[in-house]
Amino acid sequence: MVIKVQIRPGQGSDTVLVMIIPETADFSSAARDGFKTAFGSGAMITKVDATPAKATTLADGKTPAMESIVSTKIRDIVDVYCYAIGFNKGGKTIIAFGATLLGDTSKALVKEIAQTLAVK
Repeated sequence: MVIKVQIRPGQGSDTVLVMIIPETADFSSAARDGFKTAFGSGAMITKVDATPAKATTLADGKTPAMESIVSTKIRDIVDVYCYAIGFNKGGKTIIAFGATLLGDTSKALVKEIAQTLAVK
């Protein structure tokens, strides 16, 4: 399941996406593969990289989670940065992505939005 929310409708610059997949222990690969699935692959998107996953906590201050940075280029011209945070619950891995085409100025914003995820 993939849910996309565009922060600036019509501009396509910043996007928040939530993906639910079968539970996985390899968060970095799941984030990379999820990015490819959600944002497309092929001629427009070149190699997709993901940093090694780091342990973190969700906004509730108690739910353990993992985070990774996913990056790629569109047509070898436009840099795409994606912050991914996820956790396992009930046999599923839930990943929230914050993606931006605007570079450094939006990185903090998409990370903040993704980190507000809470589990009930």
